[in-house]
Amino acid sequence: MAISKQHQILIASDGSPSAQAALATAVKFPWSASSRVRTVIARSEAH
Repeated sequence: MAISKQHQILIASDGSPSAQAALATAVKFPWSASSRVRTVIARSEAH
């Protein structure tokens, strides 16, 4: 019998190609149904 583990997932993004690739990977990963996701998005102000 498999034991389901709750994962705490933090996804941080600055919009860069590397951050977008990391997000795509996290979305496709087979996390358990009880996992929790938090997101942080950083952006710079236009001057």
